[in-house]
Amino acid sequence: MSNRDMVINRFVFDKEKLSALKHGSTFKNPTRMELVSTFIWKHFIKMAKLNNPEATKMTFAAFLAVNLRTRISPPQFLENVLGNGIMSALAFSDDVKEYNELIRELRSSIRTVSDDYITYAQIGDSYLNDLFNMVSLLMKGELECCSFSSRCRFHIYEVDHGWGKPVALCITALPLKNFTILVDSKCGEGIEAWVNMNKDNLEMLEDQRKLILFHLWLLYIILIVSFAGKIISTCLFPLYKNEK
Repeated sequence: MSNRDMVINRFVFDKEKLSALKHGSTFKNPTRMELVSTFIWKHFIKMAKLNNPEATKMTFAAFLAVNLRTRISPPQFLENVLGNGIMSALAFSDDVKEYNELIRELRSSIRTVSDDYITYAQIGDSYLNDLFNMVSLLMKGELECCSFSSRCRFHIYEVDHGWGKPVALCITALPLKNFTILVDSKCGEGIEAWVNMNKDNLEMLEDQRKLILFHLWLLYIILIVSFAGKIISTCLFPLYKNEK
């Protein structure tokens, strides 16, 4: 549960920042949700290790709420059901891995929630056992969890209850620590991440978000310098050879 040090903050990942994250990854066709969730998860692990010397012995989990309506067969089965038709997908890491590796872990955990997995969870105890094991690790202090829930593609800014469409969206205080809600930005091309986390961690996360474009430009500069160096060496080497 949250405590007095937990605050909520909004981080905007516009089209340019999402493009920079995508270009900084070699993973094939990452979604906007995967890019932003992995970015937050990666730096969450870094911050946990920095703030806690004992974190080297811990496992770090990304806890994702997965919509069952598009995954169960037939899809119409939950079409008119009221409430949350969700299951939890869990991705794990015991260290600060490369960005691409964490995206792979995240996508793999989401794809695990298939029609067969849902059916098996209804007749067996495997899903409940997985959740019980996770809670047990949390209670022992051997697991740090970072949770995500995506409202992307819910067309929130198109809803009109008679007072016109929303001008801005705001998330109220969240009762869970290290919890992130993702929503589409109003223009539809970016993502707003509403993150409930320790205040110091939020400041560090904001610093990293600001550096996204800087890292991309730095990569471009390195590539340009490297390419220019190859051209110069290709042009000068024959001249140097002829002089000899």
